Amino acid sequence: MSVSVVPVLTSDAQADDFLDQDLSTLDFAQFKPAWFKTPKPKPKPQPQT
Repeated sequence: MSVSVVPVLTSDAQADDFLDQDLSTLDFAQFKPAWFKTPKPKPKPQPQT
């Protein structure tokens, strides 16, 4: 069984075509975890009494 890698995709059409095929031989070892930092939400203003 041949293992495939993800090619460089430069358009949405290429990505759609890639995702339409059988991905069962895709080598998931090529992927690395990624973490994203998002800004903390600003506190809501308290109602004045």
